[in-house]
Amino acid sequence: MNMKYLETLPDDIKNHILLFIPNTFMRFVNKFYSEIHRNYVTNILRDCPNNLIRSIIRQDDHLCLKTAIKLNYIKWNKTKKFKYKTQKFPNFYYYVRFLCQFYQANKCKETMIEFEKKKYIYEITRCEKNKKYKKSWFK
Repeated sequence: MNMKYLETLPDDIKNHILLFIPNTFMRFVNKFYSEIHRNYVTNILRDCPNNLIRSIIRQDDHLCLKTAIKLNYIKWNKTKKFKYKTQKFPNFYYYVRFLCQFYQANKCKETMIEFEKKKYIYEITRCEKNKKYKKSWFK
């Protein structure tokens, strides 16, 4: 449903329509609903599987990424040598940073930079830590 059409409707009808939308999808409507359903989001993001992170970055949902980083930053730095397709990363945090660049999620990239500045995480080289490897039968 296009949101510009929803704004033209009266408030009574809007409230009635929003009753039929499940809580899992309400967080995508706007920032207000994502603040309301924060408990639901934090419960999901505690485990934070790989496919969930990719879908968050694809949608450029910087609010969910911010809570995921706050909850899982220490765990992401402890996982060593994460592999994705032909790339090898020193930890999962660098993989998330790579996904932001790959999917061109600028809001998510800005959120990660903001988090690094706030936590005083300074990295000298970001690109050199990503190593490519190739599996082949011949050398």
